[in-house]
Amino acid sequence: MKKLITFVLCTVISFSLVACGNNTPEKPDNSEKPDNSQMSGGNSAQIPNPFVDCETIDKAEQLANFKISLPENMPEGYTESVIRGIKGEMIEVNYLNNDNEICIRKAKGAEDISGIYDEYAETNTITVGDLQIATKGADGKVNVATWIKGDYTFAISSSEGIGSDAICNMIENIQ
Repeated sequence: MKKLITFVLCTVISFSLVACGNNTPEKPDNSEKPDNSQMSGGNSAQIPNPFVDCETIDKAEQLANFKISLPENMPEGYTESVIRGIKGEMIEVNYLNNDNEICIRKAKGAEDISGIYDEYAETNTITVGDLQIATKGADGKVNVATWIKGDYTFAISSSEGIGSDAICNMIENIQ
């Protein structure tokens, strides 16, 4: 009998500790997420994604308020998958080949718009026509190429790297 009373008493104490152990006040269920523009201070503020998915290049050009010319011949196996833009600023076109991706960007200005900040074993400058192209990569392949032409800056990034001949052919056709 003593064992049963001890067991019941221990069980009651355990449940009491568990019930009292969570002393954080309950928060009301807010099914609406806060508008990022209304968040202030702290680390909880998030920058809204400025990219807008576009069904066609024409729609991306209208959104960005400038045109883009893309390469007719992509490396083998790559097909256009996503077209996006930032209003008045940028056009981005992504090509996929299984898990590998090539991203082409064009924007107003003269800054690096690649979005790639990794360090690479090889950094070079190559000349394509009258353009100076900054490249980053490894094992003789280019993972990032950036350049400026007129009032625009351009970038090509590749998850698997692109051979120098292929990258030069692509750059010649991008405007």
